[in-house]
Amino acid sequence: VLVPVPAVVVSEKQGSAHDDDSKRRNGTLSKMFGVTWDKKNKIFRQQLSVPGQKRVTKSFKDEQLAGREHDRLVRFYNLTHLPLNFPTEEEFKAGRGSSGKSSAFRGV
Repeated sequence: VLVPVPAVVVSEKQGSAHDDDSKRRNGTLSKMFGVTWDKKNKIFRQQLSVPGQKRVTKSFKDEQLAGREHDRLVRFYNLTHLPLNFPTEEEFKAGRGSSGKSSAFRGV
């Protein structure tokens, strides 16, 4: 006997999808992985948490430079589970690059 599973309804004020949309409207998210916009200081911040170490944070005036620094650190620390903003052809074939698609759900 199959029991129907009730649908879960999430209002717009709940869930990470709304949080991401809100951050994009406020200008705090970037299209680059590991990069956020610091609205107060008008700079891009590259952030990366390295296992066993503190968070690595650097500031840039250019979004692409911040994205490239993210990629450099991901390669340096061999964090293969993280996506790259500017993958090489080999890395892209291996599935390490951005798909160019976005999802309403964080991490998807």
